[in-house]
Amino acid sequence: MFTDYDINDDPYYLYICALLTEREKEFIDKQRWERLINADSAKDFLKILQETHYSQYTNMIEKTGNLESAMTEENSSIMNLLRSSLKKEHEPLKEFYLLRLDMQNIKVIMKASITGKDFSNIFHAFSYSYQDLKEAYESGKYDKIDKETQEILNYAKHTVGLEKNQRTRELLLERFYLNKIYEHFSSMGSEMLVDLLKHTIDMYNIKNIYRVKLLKDKIPYDAFLYENGFLEKKELIKYEKESTDYFIQSIEKTPYLKMIFQGTHMFQQKNTFSAFERNEDEFVLNFFEQVKYSVSNLEKLVYFALRKRIEMKNLNIALIGATYSIDKERIRNRILAL
Repeated sequence: MFTDYDINDDPYYLYICALLTEREKEFIDKQRWERLINADSAKDFLKILQETHYSQYTNMIEKTGNLESAMTEENSSIMNLLRSSLKKEHEPLKEFYLLRLDMQNIKVIMKASITGKDFSNIFHAFSYSYQDLKEAYESGKYDKIDKETQEILNYAKHTVGLEKNQRTRELLLERFYLNKIYEHFSSMGSEMLVDLLKHTIDMYNIKNIYRVKLLKDKIPYDAFLYENGFLEKKELIKYEKESTDYFIQSIEKTPYLKMIFQGTHMFQQKNTFSAFERNEDEFVLNFFEQVKYSVSNLEKLVYFALRKRIEMKNLNIALIGATYSIDKERIRNRILAL
């Protein structure tokens, strides 16, 4: 299914990859995942979590009732790892990891500024606080904001003048971000990481086409389809005039078959797109399978960082399930085993 990449070990990453091998024990094993999913309350969940690497956060979670602070701490840990470990020519990876997290927050800030409402409850503080990012966006004063985030904020404001529909504005912002990251990745010399981004763009496009068709949104395909994927934009635009069934049948011939079929099933059963996200994560992990057998390279570092992000997302899903007594099978279907 995937290309057999020529992954060359790099002595520069020997020490950090040895450290990551030691840190493998931080990941939660399958047995404990089952216990976390089957927890009948947040209290039971935290008792089990106490047995893991994340025990350091249990008091914090108990006080706040959520994983936000723990997620911020873990993401900061990954960012510090990247800052201290990457070669200069590989530094754009920091922006890929950072902006992927901050992008959601920028969308929240856009919505808050336009509507005048407070959306701090769905803001996940990472690089900046809700107030600092909102003030920078509204005032245009970027003293506390890094250069990369400044560019994203400026473009976010630009989209407000271009488009009235909030969803279309968000899609334009995502396209700007993906084009920026693709430019960076192309200069790093890793065929595998460039292909990872191409697959990511394909999955964004498939998910967005499917969402627009099912929800019958009146958004022109040219407004939300992204370039630089394996599936060419000019070919994907043609599906604007085709039925949903025809689109699904066409996707059968691509590596994204499982994502579209399980996503379709879950949407029909539960009216949610969550299965798409789970299958995107599973696709990425399978894509990196061959990295497991290498010793020291950039790709191994990226693999670790992405697994950490997915695990924190899984923990958040499991905690919400235990807190609100959500059906265990429903939670199990949303969590991806690492």
